[in-house]
Amino acid sequence: MRVRLVGQGRKLSTQAEDDVEQEKNLLAEIDTVLERSRQLAQGTVPASHLSTSRNAVNPQSHNTELSDRHDHLDAWLAVLTEAGTLKLPPVLTSAILLDAWQLLQPLDGWPELGRLLSAAYLKMEVATSHLPVLSAGLRKSPIRWRRKDPFQTRVSGLLIGFETAARETMDQLDRLSIAQGQLARHCQSCRSHSRLPEFAQMFLESPLVTIPMARQNLGVTAAAVDRKIRQLGTALQRELTGRNRYRAWGIL
Repeated sequence: MRVRLVGQGRKLSTQAEDDVEQEKNLLAEIDTVLERSRQLAQGTVPASHLSTSRNAVNPQSHNTELSDRHDHLDAWLAVLTEAGTLKLPPVLTSAILLDAWQLLQPLDGWPELGRLLSAAYLKMEVATSHLPVLSAGLRKSPIRWRRKDPFQTRVSGLLIGFETAARETMDQLDRLSIAQGQLARHCQSCRSHSRLPEFAQMFLESPLVTIPMARQNLGVTAAAVDRKIRQLGTALQRELTGRNRYRAWGIL
């Protein structure tokens, strides 16, 4: 019986030591991430410590890769120029540009840049007040872009995604309009020097609002922000985090 107890004691001691070691490793990883984040914020990120074999680059293969990248970018710009020459509708041109970017892949590992460039083109030609949310529309679209499909099928699928993005944008604008009216009604009875209207405007300008954000923008205390949240009441549709600390509110 004594031998069994001694064996169990050693087992528990070993497990406790393993737990302590895992905790130390976890804390060390957290410290590394925090230090890396601090360096990123200050713009003082040190050079990566890579092995000699990884640092060694074949100049010939590197030049070939750059040449191919330039050729693909030139081909994509040629598509843009030809679309401008044909005077195609802006939405169709944007879909063709996105299709060409996904086919050519001028920058490896950065496929989302094509969606941003297409959205920027639409903002320049059509919606000058905002950047269209093409990524959200393409994600919710029932049709997926596939390289093996014919050109007409690929572009038609992209246009359906653009339509979904426009519909999603209109739905968000409707929700914002309704929320703006509700917030305005809650601010009607406040005093002339109250900061409540400014606090309500923050929810229309930002997807989420936290107490530290409100304190910084309004120059008030945390208790005052909490009181304003209660004053807005049902105009704030939901608290986003579901926690008692580090909470955030939004209207979309």
